[in-house]
Formats: sequence, C-alpha cells, structure tokens
Amino acid sequence: VKEGKDIALIIGNSHSVELNNDDIIVWADPGMHEFRPKITDKDVTVYTFYFVKKIARLDEAGKELAEFMNSMKGEFKKIVLIGHSKSGICIESACDYTKRKVDICIAVSTPHAGTISADGKLFAKKLKNPILGYIYLKAFSDHQVDRDVIPGSPIIENVHRPKVHRHINIVSTLDFKSACKNIIDLGSLILDRITEMNGDGIVSEESQRVSWTDEEILIYCSHARSLNESIKYVDKNILNQ
Repeated sequence: VKEGKDIALIIGNSHSVELNNDDIIVWADPGMHEFRPKITDKDVTVYTFYFVKKIARLDEAGKELAEFMNSMKGEFKKIVLIGHSKSGICIESACDYTKRKVDICIAVSTPHAGTISADGKLFAKKLKNPILGYIYLKAFSDHQVDRDVIPGSPIIENVHRPKVHRHINIVSTLDFKSACKNIIDLGSLILDRITEMNGDGIVSEESQRVSWTDEEILIYCSHARSLNESIKYVDKNILNQ
C-alpha cells in the first residue's frame, strides 16, 4: 500500500476472498471495498492482508503471516501489527512464530472470548426479526476463520498473551450519545441492543477485554468503523513514538 524504510506496518481488516488458479479474486465478503489505509509517516511501509476462504484455521493463517515477517530478515527497524476483529487473533498467533520478536501488536475489536455473531444461525435468531435474520444470513459468509471465533472453539480456548514486546488492546463499544453522530453507529447500536450484545454490534465489550494487555484503549464507535478510527489513533500517537 505504501513504501517507507523504518517501520513495517501490517494490517488485517478481517475480510475474506476467494482466488482462482491465477490468483484473481472471484469472490469477496459482501460490502468489501478496496482497503488503502492512510498513514502520514513517510518512513512506514504499509502491508494489508486478507483471508482466503480455503485457509484451514486462524492459527494456520498466523503461521503464514509469521513466515512473511521472517522473510523480511531485518529489513525494518520496527514491526507493528494491527488486526481488526478475527484478524486480531491471527496477528497475536503470528507473534508466537516469528524469529524476531514483534515490536507492537495491536488488537482492534477482537473477540478474545469469541462472539455469537460468528454463528450465523444463532445470531439471526438473536435478531428476533425474520427479515433482519434473513438479511444477516445473506451477508454472512460462513467459513473456517469465522467458526474459529465462535465461543468455546479450540482457537478461542487457546487465546493467550502473544510473544511481543508491547501489546495494545483497542476495545470498541457503543452508547446512545456517540452513536447518534453516525448512521452506521446508530444502526449498529440498534442491532447491539436487540441481540443484547453490549458491545459494538458484532463483539461484546466483555469479549474484547483481556487481562494481559500492556495498554487498553476504549473507543466509542461501531465494529464497522473501529479499524479506521484505530488506524488514525495509531498513526498519530504510536508510530512516531
């Protein structure tokens, strides 16, 4: 996405794609769009990654990401990871397999204890409205990396502090005052309250929290907006430290 010389910033936005034999995208998560995060620091190289539908599990994806970082061979002074939603689990897993210890790992809106929104049929029932449930099931792309963040899955049961110099956990949640400023947040708040999620519309606030993080940051926005808001914060407050 962007080339620099000092910092490698790797961002996962948790979207999934399907590739053909020529590595051309033939399917993508509903609503997915081109992801080009804006980072102002000129000395930062920005990479983004997606999941492919055939990936075995989130921890396998983490191993692949670690292999990519291992291939850098000291090219950068610092490596920073940002993972949104289930990508947060992926980057935390990747930190355990790198030859060089990752400098900063930032989990954003990550379901460390799992989320029922990863179980399409269960969440559709929680919506208590057949039309909303139908729409959700149409938009929901059920595959392994989603099933890995259902509460009680082997991946969720093994969540732990990754081997990283500094871990930052960004927790997103909604309240009426903040949600009234944005239509996406307002819609997410309504869904959040209908399903009794008590979080950002997709992941509960409780599930996002962990005791072993070095720093917790609370932001008031929906799951759909939390990555962009977090990137703005990281660009301004963390990359230049």
